[in-house]
Amino acid sequence: MFHWKFAVLVSAAAWSLAYARADETSAHTATRVTLDEAVARAINASASVGSRQELIAGTEAGVRQSGVGPNPEIKAELENIAGSGSFRGLNDSELTLGLSQRIERSGKRDGRVAVAVVERDIATIERDRARLDVALAARRAYVDAGASTILMEIAQTRLESATQIEAMAVRRVGAARDPITVKLRAEIQTAQARNEYESARLALQTAKKRLGSLWGEPSASFSVETSALRTLPEAGARPVPDASPDVRVSEAAARRAASKFELENANARSDFSVGLAVRRFESGGDLAGVVSISVPIAIFDTNQGNIERAEAERRAADLDVIHTKSELELETLTLQGDIATARAEAAVIRSELLPRAEAALKAARHGYNAGAFSYLELSESQRTLNELRTREVEVLRQLQYALAGLDRLTGRLIVASSHQGNQK
Repeated sequence: MFHWKFAVLVSAAAWSLAYARADETSAHTATRVTLDEAVARAINASASVGSRQELIAGTEAGVRQSGVGPNPEIKAELENIAGSGSFRGLNDSELTLGLSQRIERSGKRDGRVAVAVVERDIATIERDRARLDVALAARRAYVDAGASTILMEIAQTRLESATQIEAMAVRRVGAARDPITVKLRAEIQTAQARNEYESARLALQTAKKRLGSLWGEPSASFSVETSALRTLPEAGARPVPDASPDVRVSEAAARRAASKFELENANARSDFSVGLAVRRFESGGDLAGVVSISVPIAIFDTNQGNIERAEAERRAADLDVIHTKSELELETLTLQGDIATARAEAAVIRSELLPRAEAALKAARHGYNAGAFSYLELSESQRTLNELRTREVEVLRQLQYALAGLDRLTGRLIVASSHQGNQK
């Protein structure tokens, strides 16, 4: 009876392992995508980056337009018509044709150009910031895919181990060395391991779809590298806050506000217009030149309101720079703390806990097979090792998340290859 059950168990285990191996073989034959390639694909496919690139072209046109002066005006006047007496009709009319040009006061054109140049700079920084945001999303999606890959491998290892332990339990129960409840517990453990493997496999599929969606290819077939998640990066140098695109944007906004303030002061100075014309007298056919000049009288509109508003916006922009730098400093310290914490925990798990758990499981398997240990001791050793392996992956995932966030804050498109350290 027990020999028949043992054969069924071995067949089921072989099917499970064959299924797992088929998934592993499929993963190896799929196209391998590196982190650099994943980030580059996401940036190239991003509509957000593309739209900001178009805005740069628009601001460049704005720079050209801001340096253009006012157009000249052609004027035509017909005087002394449709009157009374000798001015009836057109006999004594006067026709004047002329050209006038508004002359901008000093500082106006330069002020417009300065504002337009800063707006172009802001558009460029915004484009760079969009690329960093997309790169951050791609890096985190890649890390998720890598972590899911490793977790599936852990689940596969657990399934193999549970199947072997179940076979041992069946053999011991068949030899009347353990009660039937041990066999039932072992079957439950194997079923749970099989369910966890299936969940891990589906989680990996979902993680790959999320990454592929950033490329516009949610159904893409590929595999990812897991070296970054198997590596403890060295502690990096403190980043320079001024390199942050957020700081650069706020500083550029402050420059734009200062340029607008200067421009509004220049707009307070009235322009004047000069003109040249030719006048023809209908009665005698004579011609005469006309010279004109006009200057607005700044009585009601002195542009004072716009000046005061621009000055307030300049003060606000300066304060925004201080606030942005302060927020960046706080976020940087938080991420650096997360990196240090995760790195320390991963190091302890890797150097101390995992070796002990692996040794304990090895001893428990040997002892259970020899009848020295109970099934519960073996099961507990297996559970502890699985939890530690899973925890290590999650800690390394958090570590890579924090590293990606730190690179985003400091404006770096550096990927995992720059964080190489001690590999297991």
